[in-house]
Amino acid sequence: MMAADSLVNRLHINPKHELASNTPFMLRMLFKKEDDLPEKTDIVNLFIQYIPLYKAMETRLEELTKQGTVNYLDIFCKEPWLNRSCLVEQDISEMINYVSDEEQHNLLPINYTFPATKAMARAVEQADPMHLLTYLAVRSLADCYGGQALGRLNQKAFGEEYPLSARFYKSASRQARSLGEEVNNLSLSKEEEQKLLQISDDFFQMHIDLFEEMEAKRHH
Repeated sequence: MMAADSLVNRLHINPKHELASNTPFMLRMLFKKEDDLPEKTDIVNLFIQYIPLYKAMETRLEELTKQGTVNYLDIFCKEPWLNRSCLVEQDISEMINYVSDEEQHNLLPINYTFPATKAMARAVEQADPMHLLTYLAVRSLADCYGGQALGRLNQKAFGEEYPLSARFYKSASRQARSLGEEVNNLSLSKEEEQKLLQISDDFFQMHIDLFEEMEAKRHH
């Protein structure tokens, strides 16, 4: 059980985290919109947005760890947190094969990025260590927790006849406890923790922006 005042719990109960989960796009992805179900292309199009985001995080992590000015990024300098953008690309390649000809017109080009995705990638590229720590923690914890449910629901959306390897989400499975403990045990000052939480506000807002942009573009 995670302590109520733990850093991971405070990230989880961030009001903007809940707002992101309750956007129309994400409610549909979570099968919470009654008969309005997610389509295969919704899932693929979201994964397409993850490619530049995760590549930017991987590149910036390598740049900052080479500088060696901080050690709290080290928790992400090991498997399974390395090179996950490759897993996203592998999952996309598999899922695209299952998208019917009738659905193809709703599929975004593989290099299509929404304005919010571009904003996230730019923020990551310019991130100082504390900003990058926040981005990595938010995304990796999301993949450990909500991402595991999304992985199962993605399979539900595709149907049993199209078994998904789900390499991206499976890479984060059973990692929640260990990553949560590592994040909670970071030797951050109160000021650093507060800064991390403030940065997470902006990052969650970028996710809200992305989900709203994706919703607006559906079937257009």
